[in-house]
Amino acid sequence: MVEIDSTNQVDLIPLANDENTTSITLLADNTNILIANSNYNSPDPIDIYYTISIDDSNLIGDTNLDGSVDVLDVVYIVNAILSDDYNVYGDLNLDGELNVVDIVLLMETILS
Repeated sequence: MVEIDSTNQVDLIPLANDENTTSITLLADNTNILIANSNYNSPDPIDIYYTISIDDSNLIGDTNLDGSVDVLDVVYIVNAILSDDYNVYGDLNLDGELNVVDIVLLMETILS
């Protein structure tokens, strides 16, 4: 797998293979590209199928991905805004950007 972080650094991440099943964890603040390669070397074509499953059990507002929505997430969003870094879990109004509206919505969620 190729991982590109927020500073555009590229890392190659080897995947472990266990009975033809590979599991990787993707973080919301990274851009990830999965490159699949096969050692199949025959002139006869075959079909190779891949299934990609995404666990979307993370809570909207849980920007630090600790399983709860609390004041630590507010701090995370503020820091993300100040560093011009986007986090989908902090984008509570789903407008594609982090701003004070997301902080207000997160505070309302915490206080309710």
